[in-house]
Amino acid sequence: MLTLAAAIILLAAPVPVPPGWAIVGDEAKGYFVADPGNVVRRELIDSRNTGTQTDRRGETSADKDELASTDRSEIIKTETFVVNPTDRRLEGRLLKTYEVKQIDKVSYLTTKRLFKVYTVTDYEKRVRTQYLNTYAVTTQYTWTDPYTGETVTHKVRVVEAPKAEEIAGDWEAAQDRKYLREYWTSETARTVIKSDTQDRLLATVAAPPDIDGDAVGASKARDLTILSGEAGKGVKSASNATAGKSFSLSGAPRAQSGGGVRVATAEDLYALAAKAPNLVDEAGNTAWKLTTGKGLLLFTPYDSAGALRAESVVRVDATLKPATAPGGAQIRIASFSAGAGGSALLTGSFRNPFLGGGKGSAYLAAR
Repeated sequence: MLTLAAAIILLAAPVPVPPGWAIVGDEAKGYFVADPGNVVRRELIDSRNTGTQTDRRGETSADKDELASTDRSEIIKTETFVVNPTDRRLEGRLLKTYEVKQIDKVSYLTTKRLFKVYTVTDYEKRVRTQYLNTYAVTTQYTWTDPYTGETVTHKVRVVEAPKAEEIAGDWEAAQDRKYLREYWTSETARTVIKSDTQDRLLATVAAPPDIDGDAVGASKARDLTILSGEAGKGVKSASNATAGKSFSLSGAPRAQSGGGVRVATAEDLYALAAKAPNLVDEAGNTAWKLTTGKGLLLFTPYDSAGALRAESVVRVDATLKPATAPGGAQIRIASFSAGAGGSALLTGSFRNPFLGGGKGSAYLAAR
């Protein structure tokens, strides 16, 4: 590029003369040379985009579950279940046995959620753009006039040939998402809105003069004469109507009451076992098979698949003491009553570990 110029006087120098030639005269001439020049303007006069290219770096990928929607629905139900199958109450000179049920108004709130699964790739990217650019370059030349001594300037504008150039953008965070699949989940929350209890009279017996309420509440009543639930009947007729249908177990041998009515003994339970009934727990599961052998009551538990677990049979002797078996099965009999048609009810604590995680039952029914 040209800058400041300076005038230079070039003096003639001896010139070699080729053979056959002769110098006949010479003349002195003066010349000046401008400076290299100074670019004062460079302007883009044409630009054409010839393409782009995207660069990526630092890629990481993972599958992610994202919540897409939620749906809730509520169902209100009334549920009834027995909370005490043999609630004994001393009312005057009568001992009454009630079945106590709990009635719940229950809300079941079901929440369903839709999840969508994506493969998410995080990375950084930048865009490089290619151009074909044409520039016009203005150059200013400056020199001193050798005759006047004045400084002279002159500008020359030249259009350069097009040349390829590239502009790269900054690196920035980016993400790609690829849909894979979707699935639903469901969960139900149970809430008791309202709860009431309901009593149902099962049996009425005459209480001996020396019985107390604590003994009744602990299921330790003595052998009691059986009376009908119909209060209008006499003692003798009521006894005849209900004899053999309701018993209180004390482990005592079979006996006769003052009125000649048979009272409960363990033999009544042995008589039931001789029929080999299935026993249903309070949840409605067929939980045990009751049999007898070698003077014992044999309680064989069922598992959740309906198979008998003979290796865990619980053996109860005539004293009706609580008994357990390998595997955690347990029988504790508090009372026993029998009804029409071969039905019977055992109360106490009955644990079958092979049904629903081994939750215990408060009573068993033979049907």
